[in-house]
Amino acid sequence: MRRGSFIEAERFARHVDKCGMTDLPLCFGVSGFDQTGSQNRTCSDRGRATRSCSASASRRGNYESRRRTKGAMAAGATRVTVPRLLVFDLDGTLWRPEMYELWGGGAPFKPNKDGNVVDRSGTEVRLLGNSRSLLLELRTDERWKDTQVAVASRTDEPTWAEECMQKIMIADGMNMKSTIDIEEIYKGNKVHHFRALHEKTGIPYDQMIFYDNETANCHDVGTLGVLCIFTPRGMTDGIWQQSLEQFAKAHKFGH
Repeated sequence: MRRGSFIEAERFARHVDKCGMTDLPLCFGVSGFDQTGSQNRTCSDRGRATRSCSASASRRGNYESRRRTKGAMAAGATRVTVPRLLVFDLDGTLWRPEMYELWGGGAPFKPNKDGNVVDRSGTEVRLLGNSRSLLLELRTDERWKDTQVAVASRTDEPTWAEECMQKIMIADGMNMKSTIDIEEIYKGNKVHHFRALHEKTGIPYDQMIFYDNETANCHDVGTLGVLCIFTPRGMTDGIWQQSLEQFAKAHKFGH
């Protein structure tokens, strides 16, 4: 996440907390679905996320109603549609603090008893939300055997990020880096990261999901046709589950 966008993301995070929508993913890039998965909206056309609390409460009510019918819908399906490529931002999405916030400390990093790391000034870099259990699931659950995992980051300190991935532990004998198939970590518009991922994997953009805590990145990548999920509080279980439902629904309706 760029420092210039930090205030914007925090403002939106406070807004969704106030409206009771912390775990409702804002999506970009899939025509036909709005912030909570409703049809007849184009997420990428909205640009910046600005919503009144009253409208948000109404959408939440509609979302909860749809959730109650989820079981009936799933009963008629022969299989669950899952993406072929899952792409995660690093700073502010999988971990915190962001690498630039470690200036004055930074490398070398040391593992701690929680499986996270601390920098030379004693600041802990910790995984956010359900990031650890999620990465473990993606590496060990048979459901994801045909899905690749990537990171797309513009972090200010890529060598620090690399060291953190090597030293943060997901499980016994499994570090974070071993759960990632492809890394695209460099400056520039993330459209370039995704074009590189598409070229390396041959996976169509509409078979990808991207998670990022910066709305500008979501909007840019969404123009390629990638389902992009805004993560103001990192990878929570609610964001994760709902994003998969949105992906499956988008493909069910032929988007």
